[in-house]
Amino acid sequence: MKNKTIIAVKDLAKEYIKQGYSYIDAVKKAEVEVRKKEDAKYGIFN
Repeated sequence: MKNKTIIAVKDLAKEYIKQGYSYIDAVKKAEVEVRKKEDAKYGIFN
């Protein structure tokens, strides 16, 4: 993962933790969201 991606995941995970998710669930959910955004940016659709 690139540095920007890691920072984006950290920031998003912090938001999910504030919403009441456990740490592991928050990080997994954040990774999925960031990957979706990156894939869309580069035209990769699953």
